[in-house]
Amino acid sequence: MRSENLGFNSFFIIHECSSCQPADLPDGHPAHTSQQCCQCGHIDKKNRASQAHFTCRNSGVVAHADRNASHTIARKGEAVWTAGRESRVPATP
Repeated sequence: MRSENLGFNSFFIIHECSSCQPADLPDGHPAHTSQQCCQCGHIDKKNRASQAHFTCRNSGVVAHADRNASHTIARKGEAVWTAGRESRVPATP
């Protein structure tokens, strides 16, 4: 499966899953995803050179703006998902 189709296909897989509830899906906050570098995490309004071009002022990463934002959203979602799977019960000696 091509990476461009992953989000589209994942939507239909989740949508058709009868056991999935909206609460089961991770909810990453979308703020600044169009301005944040997917490599170093640097956020700056000037990173978004235009509607289609992204250039990080910190690391120099050059990417298509939508692709960069999608990677940033994926990382935020992964972090939320991982945090939800970690045990919150204190370890007993």
